[in-house]
Amino acid sequence: MKFRRSFMVLGSLVAGAALVVVLIRFAHISLASTVSALRQADGAALAGLLILNCVLIYLSTEKWLSVDAVLRRHGDSKPPKITAFFVTSMGMALGLLLPVQLGMTISRTLSTHFFGRALRRGTGGTLVEQGFDLLIVIIFAAASLLTWLWHGHALVWFLSALVLLMTGVAAVAPTLRGIRTVMPGFGRRTQPANHSHMFSRAAASCCRRLTEVQESGLFEPRLARRMFLLSVARFVILVGMASCSAQAVRIHVSLWQFCAAMPFATLANLLAITPGGIGVNELASVSALHIFGMPLSAATQWALINRILITGACLTVAGCAALVFALNRLTKVTIRISAEAGERKRAEEC
Repeated sequence: MKFRRSFMVLGSLVAGAALVVVLIRFAHISLASTVSALRQADGAALAGLLILNCVLIYLSTEKWLSVDAVLRRHGDSKPPKITAFFVTSMGMALGLLLPVQLGMTISRTLSTHFFGRALRRGTGGTLVEQGFDLLIVIIFAAASLLTWLWHGHALVWFLSALVLLMTGVAAVAPTLRGIRTVMPGFGRRTQPANHSHMFSRAAASCCRRLTEVQESGLFEPRLARRMFLLSVARFVILVGMASCSAQAVRIHVSLWQFCAAMPFATLANLLAITPGGIGVNELASVSALHIFGMPLSAATQWALINRILITGACLTVAGCAALVFALNRLTKVTIRISAEAGERKRAEEC
């Protein structure tokens, strides 16, 4: 079994690398010129990329904590924001080595083990908050498809995206009311009459979980609107990071082209089975950018450089977050030891 897993991991890595090689050969990209562009990268753009990566992790942290506040019970501990930020940054770093959809889930599930109900809060919370990201990506992908079908440009994309977003926001409350109305009836229909059979016990467990989810507040419109808007902000930051990586190596790309192409790159990341979506992400990004008017060679060079710069930014932020987390823990331990020593000294004096 271990050999099979190792073989699958190695196979996915080779497949991703092969896609990158094919893309380089097809677009006639010079690796020497790519390396030269990286060496002459603009420092201000790189700094902007790091800052935007921090903001991206902060937004993802806020989304997870918002869901976690609903999912945790009274006896569960609340993760400190420093810890949550550190865990999220580790999840993004893991996403460079594992399929993207697994990295964050594994990181949060393992860390939430120390705060109670790891599977529900770590895995479940991550799936819920990433579900809103998927919804926003689908909305923007629809705007991109409309722009392509109408042979439009920036104005068409932004107007289409605005209309679809407003429709999505307006549909949040009615959709959640419908879900809350349907769930009790579904629970009654699946309520087992005989609890002795395995299927009946599974159905009873399902009913209990549906009731818990309904009563948890997870389907409150206020929470959904917050998650919706945070996911929109996260998409904007992703576009800003792509723009910064292009500016760093002086590749000219219109902002609307990144907006139109980003949904397909994100969807490819979610569906990819290669580590970090390598190869699949580049292929989707280059194809989408080329469809929306960017030369194939420039799009390919940007995709390669963006992969390197984003990897560096994620690892840098994760390292800094780990350092801050360690210093914070050390400070708390030092304060606690000092307080205990002071109490012992006062007790001896008495």
